Amino acid sequence: MAQGRHWYRVECRDGARVRPLGWLPDVAPHPATLAPFVSRLLLDGATGEVVLVDEATGKDVACHRLDRGPRGLSRFGRSA
Repeated sequence: MAQGRHWYRVECRDGARVRPLGWLPDVAPHPATLAPFVSRLLLDGATGEVVLVDEATGKDVACHRLDRGPRGLSRFGRSA
């Protein structure tokens, strides 16, 4: 991954199963960032949650629970 950029990993978690969906540079650590991933997963009938992970810290910064539809958003705090 390119130096000087702040990277986030997008994961789909369903129980013990964790599936990486992609990496995004320099995005807002906000649940809305997950919308394209959530839309696709809901169309595919996926379950679990979609999580935005700060690559530098390994901390979850946003989440969308797929079983709650559009109200499944959570924000865990701001990145430095």
